[in-house]
Amino acid sequence: MIDLELAVILPPGSPRAVLKKNVPVENACDDRQCHLNVGTYWAAAFPGDLDIVTGWALGRDGTWRAHSWLSSYGDWFDIQRPYTAHYGVILTPAEAEDFLTNWAAFRQRLGMGTARSWGGD
Repeated sequence: MIDLELAVILPPGSPRAVLKKNVPVENACDDRQCHLNVGTYWAAAFPGDLDIVTGWALGRDGTWRAHSWLSSYGDWFDIQRPYTAHYGVILTPAEAEDFLTNWAAFRQRLGMGTARSWGGD
């Protein structure tokens, strides 16, 4: 079952929403802090080399979870663990700054709610 937040922020056919399967995992972090970790990688990268992607990842158990990962020149990669699929939006640099500054407020402005912690999944 798809998280209700997913339907609100990324309705089917949304021009910014992208679904990808088999997103590779690189430099795996195992601390369940996906949003914080991608923000850290993005902030440390050369401007334009990385983009933050945020949305949901489909776990092996069939549950969509709030999640964030990275994109480099259009190629997505996760730094947490393998998921069945990823569905999200690539943030603009201004949105990424906002994401880093106040993640909970950022999610609320996008209509994603604030029920989930920084840890995502």
